[in-house]
Amino acid sequence: MRRKQPVVFKYGLAVLSVAVVVLLTSLLERFMDTIPLFYAAVIISSRYGGRWSGLLSVLLATLAVDYYFVPPSHRFTLNIATLPYLGSFALLALIVTF
Repeated sequence: MRRKQPVVFKYGLAVLSVAVVVLLTSLLERFMDTIPLFYAAVIISSRYGGRWSGLLSVLLATLAVDYYFVPPSHRFTLNIATLPYLGSFALLALIVTF
């Protein structure tokens, strides 16, 4: 039987994993595509924190992808032209959580 993790650990793991990827993205965005790292953060959060932690990481990762990769970059924007890009990222991240 698995020991039940404290709530702070579960959600803290989601925030921390996405925060680490955001830090890596800010350092490496000129050199490589870091979007797969966001999926890794979602996988880690879901695996070790549970489904709700995974869903929180999906939300945070989608916001980060919007900020870093959706034109205009380094701004939070949501318009009809970028919705398919963000929607496909979020859908695939949701599939990974389950």
